[in-house]
Amino acid sequence: MRYDAIVIGAGHAGVEAALALARLGNQTLIVTIDVKSVSHMACNPNIGGTGKGHLVRELDALGGQMGLNADASLLQIKMLNKNKGAAVQSLRGQTDKEVYHEVMLSTLRAQERLDILEGECEDLLVEDGKVCGVVVSGKTYHSTVVVLCTGVYLSSRTITGEEIHDAGPYGFANSKNLSAALAAKGLPLRRFKTGTPARVYANSIDYSVMEREEGDYDIPCFSFLTQTKLLEQVPCYLTYTNAETHRIIRENIDRAPLYNGTIHGVGPRYCPSIEDKIMRFADKERHQIFIEPEVKDGELMYVQGMSSSLPKDVQEEMYRSVKGL
Repeated sequence: MRYDAIVIGAGHAGVEAALALARLGNQTLIVTIDVKSVSHMACNPNIGGTGKGHLVRELDALGGQMGLNADASLLQIKMLNKNKGAAVQSLRGQTDKEVYHEVMLSTLRAQERLDILEGECEDLLVEDGKVCGVVVSGKTYHSTVVVLCTGVYLSSRTITGEEIHDAGPYGFANSKNLSAALAAKGLPLRRFKTGTPARVYANSIDYSVMEREEGDYDIPCFSFLTQTKLLEQVPCYLTYTNAETHRIIRENIDRAPLYNGTIHGVGPRYCPSIEDKIMRFADKERHQIFIEPEVKDGELMYVQGMSSSLPKDVQEEMYRSVKGL
């Protein structure tokens, strides 16, 4: 089968690329290993934030989908850095990750000239130095345009202390063959690291000893096409690490994959692990920890600021040392 364009991967980048191509009149194929992972928020279910909120608005101005999708699934929205200049103020929205996924998948399915294919892209087809198609689960699909939006799935591993799994984030299958195929064609590859905190049961948290964090009710949503404001919002909560938390982490730093050589990838500067924060900023007496919902009325809460690859027993001990947990 032949397409004008093929997009590999259906995360945030892949769905925007596929929708843009289809909306510009190109017969487009988007390939994902599992449709359940389409725009799935495997880590923090928020959109925007410092710097990134600007990108969402710019994407929306160019006809992208993320702003509209975020507005359809918002639980809370607020403007960060309100006490600073307009250039660094940025929208951040906490979203219902299940709704976000469902709305985006529905958008893809309803889009004209766009097909969704579930399977693993195993190879790129190249002739005379030019791409001419892909191989997905043993079948060939032809196109002179292939957009790779593979994210963190290429030969990925999930690591929690000494426990290592050959998998993608959140238990999804990873891509097992494309890395080698790309390397064989001379394309350079780098290993990156992302991290995530544990989730805690909502009914196990003592919110009364935490600071309640409300959203902003008088600000616009992400998309310029959204005319209403978010009048019903879900609160988040703020707590802090302490000396005991820091002691637990320091005494077990030799078991941290980031420090014992198990992990070699480079992580994002804007989202350091809790062990990195404790070791690099030893003068800090505490670090902010935000308790945030992943879905509306869900049983699990996201612990923003506690991203870690430490072993489970160490993580449980350090979580229990935090006020309210």
